[in-house]
Amino acid sequence: GNFVVAWESFGSSDTDTSDFSIQARRYANNGAALGGQFQVNTYTTSYQWIPAVAVDGPGNFVVAWQSDGSSSTDNTSYSIQARRYDGLFRDGFDTGGTARWSATVP
Repeated sequence: GNFVVAWESFGSSDTDTSDFSIQARRYANNGAALGGQFQVNTYTTSYQWIPAVAVDGPGNFVVAWQSDGSSSTDNTSYSIQARRYDGLFRDGFDTGGTARWSATVP
């Protein structure tokens, strides 16, 4: 089936202006890209690295990575962060696609 690739990137075309960010991109089972690359991390201070991806049968996925810091209650130097993507992501909602919607309203 479809798959996701995640990597650490030096910089970002999105909101992370620190040295390293976590980027990802979805692909169809034939290797064709499904949408563009996107930034996974929301904490954008310092380094974000060592991503790992897990996917379930319906196509939901989670990306976890190591972060140098945290916007939450973890005040140590390193924390583990994660972000989950569910069924809405698979429907093309994030790119404005409506092909899989049952109805559209302008």
